[in-house]
Amino acid sequence: MEKRIIFCNIAWMKDYVGVRDDDKPINGGGHIKSQGTGGEVYNFLDDNGKCHGFVRVGGNMALEKHFKGVSAKDKYVDNVLVVWLATNKNKQTRIVGWYENARVYRSDRDLSFFVDYQFSSYYNIVARAEDCYLIPEDNRTYTIDRASEVGAGMGIGQSNVWYAESAFARKNIIPEVVKYIENYKGPFGNVVYIENVIEEEISKLGSENPKDLYKRGLELFEVGDYYSSDIYFKACYKRDKSIEVLDKLAKSLHYSLRYDEGIEMLKKLIDLKGETFQLLYLLMKSYDFIRNREKTIEYAKKLINFPTEDKKEIKVKASIYIVLFDIYLYGKKYDKSERVIEVYEVFLRETLKELEDDIEAKVKELKRILNTYID
Repeated sequence: MEKRIIFCNIAWMKDYVGVRDDDKPINGGGHIKSQGTGGEVYNFLDDNGKCHGFVRVGGNMALEKHFKGVSAKDKYVDNVLVVWLATNKNKQTRIVGWYENARVYRSDRDLSFFVDYQFSSYYNIVARAEDCYLIPEDNRTYTIDRASEVGAGMGIGQSNVWYAESAFARKNIIPEVVKYIENYKGPFGNVVYIENVIEEEISKLGSENPKDLYKRGLELFEVGDYYSSDIYFKACYKRDKSIEVLDKLAKSLHYSLRYDEGIEMLKKLIDLKGETFQLLYLLMKSYDFIRNREKTIEYAKKLINFPTEDKKEIKVKASIYIVLFDIYLYGKKYDKSERVIEVYEVFLRETLKELEDDIEAKVKELKRILNTYID
């Protein structure tokens, strides 16, 4: 079968795991320039075993025109080699990485989160994280010419998606790119959680003292190296199944975006020590990030009904009402959104009256938002 391949032009970044002070997207078009961010900024983030890629198309991809066996009714095409291109500060368009065995969607898909809006985005390409390869900046040496400089069909044009269908591209460009990818021996810049690799790392720590493993795991956790802290906590947990170790392992898995595994550990933790506000919150957040709306709602309601006198937790409860409001709004369950507003107002007046001086304004704004959807 003919190899399915597309070239996607995105902004230039170092890591593609979100915008940071030391890693901001450049040369990504008008949206990136005006907003400072875009869907592609997370293209190489291992999110629970998958990478969600985005290329700005400005409409739907006519997949049936470019891939054999695909009809106009098909929402996606599978088994595509996606070659990611970006233009560096020297105006050179280089291969920055690729996805193998990717699914390419006809239209953009919503990647909305309700607990942490900052991570909400869009994607139109998805692949297993272990099939996604990011080249470090210093190793990005393979140039793809621009059609404006070398001629039509001999390089990527103005569109961000190039199918390389010209006779020249099929004969010269695609074979050389595939050869480059298959023979690339350099390092990769993205962190991928491959289970057998992690197990190998854990086995190397088998002779170490559990207390030392736990201590090292804590050190890594504190500096935000959750990939490594996962390994140390897992190695420790194999021999020390205490609540203390399980607690740190569950939280480390959560913060390293290993949500499926983290949910399992969080539930084990609750079975052992009982429900706490923090653990229920992490479960709600985890389910939100795997887009399980039913479970997100379930744990949001548990948190709202959780007895607490802690002022910080009470303030968090107020934010959870907004989470419920937004989920129902997103799902077009407007009657439930309206009911949330009612109980939210009661909660504010009975519980947070001294802490909230703009209750009427908050309620009025929610009603305004709801009315824009209903109208």
